Amino acid sequence: MTTKEHVKQVLQKWDMPIVEETDNGVVIRYQMNYIQLYSTDTGECNSLAVSLASSVSTDSYEDLLLALRVCNELNNSIFLIKLYLDEDADLVVSSEFYFDSTDQLDMMLKKLLPSSVMAKKMFTQRNKEYRQASKSAQA
Repeated sequence: MTTKEHVKQVLQKWDMPIVEETDNGVVIRYQMNYIQLYSTDTGECNSLAVSLASSVSTDSYEDLLLALRVCNELNNSIFLIKLYLDEDADLVVSSEFYFDSTDQLDMMLKKLLPSSVMAKKMFTQRNKEYRQASKSAQA
């Protein structure tokens, strides 16, 4: 069974609709976020990458640096999930893991999906705080 088939089996068990399907993955809607689940198989074992993206307001170079600072701080404290800014300065919350069975995948996704959304919320809150503190310091 391919990774994508495992994913589709778990989503069917959860009665979670697939929003979009590609050759190696699917997109789902989870807690008001579009999340990509796609295979990163090397052929020897099942692996899955989970990611969600969000736009970040980077009106200035300083805003971009603050957003990068928040990503770095959260990456130091969150181990399963990593946050980074892509080439368009959009936030990407991502994780990759290996699994042996559909049950293992089910367990991992139950933990990873809410954690990904929480990491995005943490980024948004901390980035807002840093931007406000920066504006206060400039005034």
